[in-house]
Amino acid sequence: MNSILSSIIFIGLYLLTTSMKAQETVITGNLPANFIEQDWASLWQKNAKEYVPSAGALESLKQLNLKDIQIEIVLGTWCEDSEKLVPQFIHVNNDLKIPVTFIGVDKEKKCPLADCSNWNIQNVPTFIIQRNGKEIGRIIEQVKQSIEADLFDIILKGE
Repeated sequence: MNSILSSIIFIGLYLLTTSMKAQETVITGNLPANFIEQDWASLWQKNAKEYVPSAGALESLKQLNLKDIQIEIVLGTWCEDSEKLVPQFIHVNNDLKIPVTFIGVDKEKKCPLADCSNWNIQNVPTFIIQRNGKEIGRIIEQVKQSIEADLFDIILKGE
């Protein structure tokens, strides 16, 4: 009985520690496009694989003019909301191929890049959607509907 209880406690502590390690990883500055493939991001990878986008919203998004769209995503590698939404976006963007820049900030929403202070980032993740370099909208920390539906609404209004 003691060995079973010890095993359960060990497994629980292992899972807690593993989960905490990902959230304790603070990476700032420009992140490579494949940052989600790094060892610390295993939960991010899982979230991307498990996300099922709305087929209707995704198809509607594909019908829009996306060629002049760019997205900057300001995220916290330590942040649960980033851990959820950014992988969902990555999954959706595998079909869309919108150019994306990933920028990591610390827990005070600061990063070593000179233009970080110009973005007025209060919460992460912040998706800054641009057309021809001009901001047309943001998704901040949470979505109203889904990542693909919110992107559709912003891009449609920015046409």
